[in-house]
Amino acid sequence: MRTLLLLALLAGCAHTPSLPPKPLARADAAVLRFVADGQLPGAALWIERLGHGTYHRAYGQRAVEPTPEVGDEATVYDAASLTKPVVTATLVQRLRERGQLDIDAPLQRYLPGCGGPEKAGLTLRQLLTHSSGLPASLPGNGAGDWAGAAAAERIACGLPLAAPPGTQFRYSDVNFILLGRILEDRKS
Repeated sequence: MRTLLLLALLAGCAHTPSLPPKPLARADAAVLRFVADGQLPGAALWIERLGHGTYHRAYGQRAVEPTPEVGDEATVYDAASLTKPVVTATLVQRLRERGQLDIDAPLQRYLPGCGGPEKAGLTLRQLLTHSSGLPASLPGNGAGDWAGAAAAERIACGLPLAAPPGTQFRYSDVNFILLGRILEDRKS
């Protein structure tokens, strides 16, 4: 009985480690700022440190279109493919470092048939930073009746801008489809 009482007392006195509140507040503020600025419809944040606990919270909506739905911590958000930004951005950077690619050059230098006058000032940097003004995806979100990289390029280049280049952030698969086509032409 004494052992049980001692264990109960020790358990009550034990310090429960926790995550530091200031970094958590900064993380909350950052995500809320992205949602308020329209850069994300919503997000789920999960921070975990072994032996120190977890922190999780949901923000905003699940999606902007077709109809806004409130998200929660179990919501699966379309984060798109990480292969495009990780691999493509890395390869673009390597070619830039070698002097084989100018990210501040107009897109039309590398894809001459891409777009008309409205895309004349569109740069590779704007494609990389999702500030190109191009729509988020190809028609049908990639499930259209097109096939192959050349067809995807033709469709992407023919899309009208959703905003003037450099004026707003919009995650766009189309940006990385075009960057991928530029990289394919520079295989080394």
